[in-house]
Amino acid sequence: MSADRSRAGGAARRTALRACLLIVGAFLGFVAARPVRAASNIPDIPVWVNVGAWQDSSRVPGQAFRCVGSFQGPLADSLRRQSKTLSVRFLRDRATESRPDFGGYRIYRMQNSADSSHAVLIRRFSLNAGSELTWNASRVTRTSSISALFNDGSGALQPRLELATGVLPAAIAIGDMNRDGKPDLVIANEGANTVTQLFSNGGTGFLGRTDLNVGTVPSDVALADVNGDGRLDIVVTSAETRDLVVVPTSSLGGFLLPVSTLVGLGPSRIAIADLNLDGRPDYVVASSGSDTVTVVLGAAAGVFGNRTTVAVGSRPSALALGDMNGDDILDLAVANAGSNNVTLLQGVPGGIWVNRRTVAVGIEPSGVALRDVNGDSKLDLLVTNAGSNTVSVMLGDGAGNFAGVPDLTTGTTPRGIDVGDVNGDGKLDVAVANQGSNDVSVFRGDGTGAFTAQPPAAVGVAPFGVTLGDLSSDGKPDVFTADRSYQLPYVCNNAVVNDSILTFVDPDSNGRFIKVCRRPGTETGRCETPGDSIFILSAPPGPHDGFLTWYSITIERKNTTDPDYEDLFLPDTLNNFARCTDPNDRGTCPNLNHKLRNLAGPVEPTAGPTANLEKVLAVPNPYRGSEVWDQPGQGEVHFINLPTQAKIRIYTAAGDLVREIQHNDKTRDFERWDLKNGAGNAVASGIYMYRIEAGLFHFQSRLVVIR
Repeated sequence: MSADRSRAGGAARRTALRACLLIVGAFLGFVAARPVRAASNIPDIPVWVNVGAWQDSSRVPGQAFRCVGSFQGPLADSLRRQSKTLSVRFLRDRATESRPDFGGYRIYRMQNSADSSHAVLIRRFSLNAGSELTWNASRVTRTSSISALFNDGSGALQPRLELATGVLPAAIAIGDMNRDGKPDLVIANEGANTVTQLFSNGGTGFLGRTDLNVGTVPSDVALADVNGDGRLDIVVTSAETRDLVVVPTSSLGGFLLPVSTLVGLGPSRIAIADLNLDGRPDYVVASSGSDTVTVVLGAAAGVFGNRTTVAVGSRPSALALGDMNGDDILDLAVANAGSNNVTLLQGVPGGIWVNRRTVAVGIEPSGVALRDVNGDSKLDLLVTNAGSNTVSVMLGDGAGNFAGVPDLTTGTTPRGIDVGDVNGDGKLDVAVANQGSNDVSVFRGDGTGAFTAQPPAAVGVAPFGVTLGDLSSDGKPDVFTADRSYQLPYVCNNAVVNDSILTFVDPDSNGRFIKVCRRPGTETGRCETPGDSIFILSAPPGPHDGFLTWYSITIERKNTTDPDYEDLFLPDTLNNFARCTDPNDRGTCPNLNHKLRNLAGPVEPTAGPTANLEKVLAVPNPYRGSEVWDQPGQGEVHFINLPTQAKIRIYTAAGDLVREIQHNDKTRDFERWDLKNGAGNAVASGIYMYRIEAGLFHFQSRLVVIR
């Protein structure tokens, strides 16, 4: 039994489900690596293909029944041998399913080569009305949470308190949202169009929760009084839509309608400060898709004013504001995950940046902070490096220059960073969210720029951002992490299982599916009524297919206007694979939802080994120059119906040995001959003899080759 897992990227889902999936990979065969990058709400779907017919063998622990669609195994009887049958399984993409334009999944098949231009649609799991195959997967509610680690007063962190939020929390901001004198939590939910507000009671509890629709998929969140009414407003960026959005607080309670403006491609991080000293907050946005930072000046009544854009390094992932050179004007530090450095920009009056330069750091810098960690009243630079599992610490000289000291070693894949006096000794400490090891690293500072690592504190799955703030009112900061993951529980016979994998059994990998009408259609070929069409299988000719087969999963577009359904266009605005032709036109960006992205294969359909040597055949016979399964410029003859172990010897009519092929396969019943001799030269036209040997038995026949 074998399995091939598709390529693809996305860091958010390599979490709780991934542990289950690795068990699957160990059972089914080799598990290939996948790209580490994926844009927000873009499909990154693991796909498996198995030889044989899948039958759901998962069981709820302690129960005798099975839940169709659940996956707890696989058990030994998960696959049964079935001639020329392949099973396609793929992981549901829950972030994509939450999109309003999600219409379902589509399974494509490619044969002989992974050529998307010849991909055949063979199955749809569709939500679209009137479609041939309606949605038959369970509807489940995803649940996400953040972690609260409250300070015990001595600097030690208490065990994790799980706080429910919207789906895929990516960032946390702290401020008094209900004006009761107690700081509250505001969380950006990247798996939905919402931010969650959690209202603190001034201790370790919360008085309530509200979810606010901000009209876009938020990637980061900040709080500021943008319109001067004395109330905190919510500001978010969206890497999905290029939006910078302000949600003003209403004087009557609640919020006013969001106000938005476009910035660079993939705006992932935001900082807010009064850059031009006019008393209004201004916005600094790092855009990882266009390798830029955009400054949008604040205007009266909270609207947006003039903007400037400055180029930085590759894939800016974080930024921090601070006076690095002692001129009382804010400067900017930008961590560039793609170029492994930090861009330093000197601020001048008016919110303008000059004197661009870079500082090398570790691999894939993902978080940055500017704080005075050695007590000399000069800002120092701290950077998390997700690819090297370190924090770069560089001490500032007050003139804008930085000198490195030994790196701090963190957990796996450090992302967010924040700085504060955790233990109350008057010296700054550092907290780091480790996305890969699901914990927080805390480093206690000694006031000289040196740090001592504390035992890691466990949090939720895939913490992405970390924020320090004193919610418990003891004068010492507590730690909060945005655990960028989710769970997929649903109930089957009163037991909770996970519905995460969809399965399709392809009854014949070489057959063609043809759409026909159950009742006669119209002259134009359309069916008489919507939903009346079905797929039927047209069986392949001949005794054997022998095709290398690939399968691909794409996302179908939700369609409510006509009966033509198509793949969803998902622009690669973050430049995962290639640049957009026009950075200002999403329609010119490469499509991430293409048939070669979520791909599995090649696999070979087979009828299984045969014990009777008299059933062995050479196909085609005669060979007439080419066959439908041939690769360009090549030719093959297949020996089919082989036993598990056999030796194939091919001779000329004169009895000279041309080629010897060994067969040892418990699943596949055939071997290929590329019509070449043992020296690698193509054989000539003529009559050849072949002999099949298996243990004490043998069988021989002849084969005709016509070039």
